[in-house]
Amino acid sequence: MKQLFLLVFLLFGIQSLAGRNRIDTLIVQLDKTISMRDIYMKQKEHRISELKNKLQQKGITLQQKYNVQTSIYAEYETYICDSALHYIDLNLDIADKLKRKDLHIKTLFHLSTILSTSGMYKEAIDNLNTINRKELPDSLITEYYLCYERAYIDLGKYAHDNRYSPKYYKIGNLYRDSLLAILNPHSGAYLGVLGRKYADKGDAQSAVRVYQDYLKRLPANSHEYAIVTSSLAYFYQQLGNLKVQKEYLILSAIADVKGVIKENEALRNLANILFQEGEIDRAYEYIKYSLDDANFYNARLRRIEISKTQPIIDKAYQLKSELQKNRLKLYLVFISILSVFLFIALYFIYRQVKAVSTAQKEVQKANLQLKELNHQLYEANHIKEEYIGHFMNLCSSYIDKLELYSKMVNRKVLAGQINDLIKMTKSSVVMDKELNEFYSNFDSAFLKLYPNFVEEFNALFAEENRFVIRSDEQLNTELRIFALIRLGINDSSKIANFLRYSVNTIYTYRTKVKNKSLLARDNFEDEVMKIGSFWQK
Repeated sequence: MKQLFLLVFLLFGIQSLAGRNRIDTLIVQLDKTISMRDIYMKQKEHRISELKNKLQQKGITLQQKYNVQTSIYAEYETYICDSALHYIDLNLDIADKLKRKDLHIKTLFHLSTILSTSGMYKEAIDNLNTINRKELPDSLITEYYLCYERAYIDLGKYAHDNRYSPKYYKIGNLYRDSLLAILNPHSGAYLGVLGRKYADKGDAQSAVRVYQDYLKRLPANSHEYAIVTSSLAYFYQQLGNLKVQKEYLILSAIADVKGVIKENEALRNLANILFQEGEIDRAYEYIKYSLDDANFYNARLRRIEISKTQPIIDKAYQLKSELQKNRLKLYLVFISILSVFLFIALYFIYRQVKAVSTAQKEVQKANLQLKELNHQLYEANHIKEEYIGHFMNLCSSYIDKLELYSKMVNRKVLAGQINDLIKMTKSSVVMDKELNEFYSNFDSAFLKLYPNFVEEFNALFAEENRFVIRSDEQLNTELRIFALIRLGINDSSKIANFLRYSVNTIYTYRTKVKNKSLLARDNFEDEVMKIGSFWQK
């Protein structure tokens, strides 16, 4: 039982969804059709224009003219009431000229139809009363009864009361019964009349069955198709099937727009249903279209029917528009407040970003300084390692020499060669030899650390002021001074002690070299410090 209940529930849901999708599809189709209404009107005007051109042809007979004007009337019948009446009057005149009573009566039927359509029911009936039933040929009897049926039934709808409406409906039904008695039961006209009879009796189910059969015989989007689908919508309303009622109203409205049928009611009824369902915007648009059509055609009954519901829809639309405006104002206030907070937030974010950016720059600057310091430390450690190794070897060499020198002195003393020792200590040959060897060791060690020192140092001078090294030396005095500066010994007194010169001599050398440089004096020694730098590399 649970599974059966679930299956029924699912089938009902699927069917409901399919119906909803069909209505939505038809609504979209209707909106598209309405958007093209001007195109359909131009096509109709073109057909009418071509028919009117035929009236200007030379040699056209009165009968031919009557036939063409009847076709023009047929175009105007549901399009423009006054124009249709104009061509009826022209045809009445031609019928009288031709002394054709059958044409005159047929034209009076057209007049009665237009009068009923435009809401002039008394005039329509008075016009029909001028026709002698006994003088009618059999070919016109059906149209005679149809005109009377329509005039009295529409008059009953127009009166819409308990006093006169039943009387008018009764007369209309008598003519309807007369129609059923003479029509071919297999004809479409018979089905149309029979369906209306069932509907008036309250048998909507039978009316639906008959009109469904009738609908199959009609071309889509024709005037008859629009009438039958509109009637089916009314029958389904009586059966309580509002979904199918909407479908047929939409189909009828589409046929009305495509057929340029200004005398219509489907779009108005659809607008009422949509309004009740809460689709106020679409209902408002549809009721406006309906009123435009009624005014265009000059249909009095349609204007009266629309006037009953249009103010209600208009008021609801205006109320909804006002609510939307108020809601929009509220949204604007809310958005404005949010915008203020947003600007404040953006301001603080900007300040934070700026602060972060400044901090990042400071960090980058500190990182660069730290990197430079690390490099300097690395370079200093590298120099220390190189020089410690070199001068440990040098000290070891001097210890060996001192040991040999001590042994020689001891040997001279034991041999009593004191005078030889005195001569040796007074002579500068040994000291000069040792100094030269020391400077040679220094130059070798320095150039091992900075092999391109001479080339890079000379690059700071013009070609004619560059230093040239003799073949028997590695560095001259000027280069040796700035080699010591490159090693971080910047004090002139320390340089003087190292090179065995006076402080003034060292100062003179430094000044002389700086003056020859292409650089400013204040920047020269800074550039010297960059020679061979790992940081620079």
